Amino acid sequence: MPSTRPFTQKPKGQSTNETIDQIDFEKVAAEDRKWDLPTSQLPSDIGTYEQISIKVSQVQINPVEAFSGTGAAESGLLALSEADHTASSIDCKISAELTVPASLKRPSDTTLDVFACHPLADGEKIVLYLHGGVYKFGSAASHHVLVGQIANHASVCCVTIDYRLVPLHPYPAQLHDAHTVFWHLVQMGF
Repeated sequence: MPSTRPFTQKPKGQSTNETIDQIDFEKVAAEDRKWDLPTSQLPSDIGTYEQISIKVSQVQINPVEAFSGTGAAESGLLALSEADHTASSIDCKISAELTVPASLKRPSDTTLDVFACHPLADGEKIVLYLHGGVYKFGSAASHHVLVGQIANHASVCCVTIDYRLVPLHPYPAQLHDAHTVFWHLVQMGF
């Protein structure tokens, strides 16, 4: 039976880099999507959510301070931060979802945007939720119910990141996305 794997065994005498160059990562990613987690539906008695996007170039991070001491990921994180502020990626955005729990008391001022990703009151807290899936599977959409229940029981809003997935975006791209959204939330006043 022929192999359906997107790469072959490493031939003798071939370097690892040459073998890696033969892998069709688009095909690997397409195969992975067949096994991805399904979208879950968030019941309105638990909460509501809205898609948001965070413009990476507007998040102020000192990469040397932020990533110093992160071990093996440090050089990759520094390179990704540098790439964030190049002309070709100036419009780069990270997709996320902001979940507002049903248990959260809405302000009486109806002009206030409860989906604004900034504190609506002094001392307001927010949960930054990183969905499961070993950086390969899942999304904010696959975790609607779980995040909604966390938000509802804690009476706080939650932000779930749709971080970049492997193999198209090797580690530490996922960590970089999480770090960027964390600093965005800090800069917004959380």
